[in-house]
Amino acid sequence: MLHLPGSAITMYRMICLLALFATLPVFAADDGWATCFPRRGNCFDAEVNGMTVTALNDPKLAASLERLDHHASDLAWQVPKPLSTRDALLVVTQVNAAGKVHMGERVTEETMVIPLDGQSLSSSAQTTPEDSVRIEGAPALVEKNLLTDRHLAPGRYLLRIKYSGSENWDRKTALLEVRD
Repeated sequence: MLHLPGSAITMYRMICLLALFATLPVFAADDGWATCFPRRGNCFDAEVNGMTVTALNDPKLAASLERLDHHASDLAWQVPKPLSTRDALLVVTQVNAAGKVHMGERVTEETMVIPLDGQSLSSSAQTTPEDSVRIEGAPALVEKNLLTDRHLAPGRYLLRIKYSGSENWDRKTALLEVRD
């Protein structure tokens, strides 16, 4: 173990503090990093069936839904109007100004549909390559359950929309309601 005299420790602490203060302008700059870092969906925009996903401003609702499914713990978004059971689910994403610097080139998007009111989703297991995980340079094969029908039964759902760029990723958790 290396023992340093008191003056060396003081100097080391000062250097560490100076290094910390030197980075503050980087974090204070409005380049989107502070917006993107929490991975709460602020670095990309999403549309569900042509409707822009908007902020959910009801903390009591979010807390009550967390009792139904743990994925609701980061619920911060909503689809503003209910979908009809006749509507096929279509999710479209696009990097926004805050995320443009941090996300890199667009790579993939993935949406997980989580029923909250006991609905049953028809799905089938499919093996697909996962580019974010590589084994000896090749994408790993993973098994995913993919919806066999894009029409959803009536009820409430969580949509966990993951947007992955070549440099970073972000995720929105949005509340969706489907009615007859």
